Amino acid sequence: MHNNVNINYFDDSFVTKTEINDLIRASLTPEVFVEWNSRMLASFNVNVLFNSNAKYYVSAGTYHAGLVDVFSPDIFYTENSASGIFLKDWVNRLVINDKRYPLINLMCSGTCGAPF
Repeated sequence: MHNNVNINYFDDSFVTKTEINDLIRASLTPEVFVEWNSRMLASFNVNVLFNSNAKYYVSAGTYHAGLVDVFSPDIFYTENSASGIFLKDWVNRLVINDKRYPLINLMCSGTCGAPF
């Protein structure tokens, strides 16, 4: 889906924000969970390889909708597990669209709060 949108709206930017260890997927067996995550990350990388207007921010965590954490209502402002960059600053860079500072793909490193 992202590829078709990115191609048709090449002057616009499209971003994906997700949490790497989504518990919806974690309800699967560990093997299927690992395979799903590998495919998700591969699809993000292929998408950005072919579409310069596509970017991603993959944070640590286990929530399906990464910004809907009832235990951390300020998560949009405090999330910085992807290379130490705050999500709010990354989104602000997207909105401002300052060409001097390109929007980069970011992802957490290490275990990223894996449930297994």
